[in-house]
Amino acid sequence: MSTSISIPLEIYDMGNDWDNVTTQKGGRWSPAEPMIRMTARFIQRRTGIDSYDVKRPIERVMDIGSGIGNHVMYFAEQGLSAAGIDISESAIDIARERAKQRGLDVELEIGSAERLPWTDDTFDLVVSDGVLDHVRFTEAKRIIKEVQRVSTPNAYIFLSLRSTIDSECGRGERVEENTYVLDDGYEEGMLQHFFDRQHIAELLGDYEIFDIEHIKREYPTEFTLDKSHRQSSEGIKNRLLSLTRLSTGNTPVGGWPQSALETRP
Repeated sequence: MSTSISIPLEIYDMGNDWDNVTTQKGGRWSPAEPMIRMTARFIQRRTGIDSYDVKRPIERVMDIGSGIGNHVMYFAEQGLSAAGIDISESAIDIARERAKQRGLDVELEIGSAERLPWTDDTFDLVVSDGVLDHVRFTEAKRIIKEVQRVSTPNAYIFLSLRSTIDSECGRGERVEENTYVLDDGYEEGMLQHFFDRQHIAELLGDYEIFDIEHIKREYPTEFTLDKSHRQSSEGIKNRLLSLTRLSTGNTPVGGWPQSALETRP
């Protein structure tokens, strides 16, 4: 078992970390399945080449931690005005080239999610896949405040976050509560915060949480994962997906909805 000690976050350069993931370790080159599923359930579901069953009209969508542009291009190809921001210059360069090759008009910015370069009330939908769990909890709360600023009234926000019952929670060097520097796997050496429902509610204090999906992946001990995405092949990987809407007032978060549990052997 790893020894947990508190260490200063300042020793980490997150920009360099993500540059390394983008340019050396590779990564996913397609939209995440939960993002596709969320879009079909709550935003719009494709019914033909150029036809959609629109559940909620959306004009502008923004991806925080957009990486090489998978989700920005996914939304743009569905006819939405899409923007993304990432701390990695290398990732944004790749995303811009990919968008150019596809003939997509998207807005891609290099920068911090704590200082979004957009005016108030800009986006109807904000998404973030596995990003807010790579910073301290206090920083994640500042990012959500900034998201709230650039969101229109009643905007939706979709988050994908690692769960505290993930088998990697507690491994590595401890930074703060439920926060560690990973000592193995695809994101070795990176900061990882693990969320439970209480922390999600605290993070999204001004939002009404109306859907949570809990994805559970179990890996048999004899199973070998793709080495380019190497993680422990023992234990359980868990991710909490939260979809919320910005409340028009200061209504507190109500009861938790029924969780959908998906098990993948």
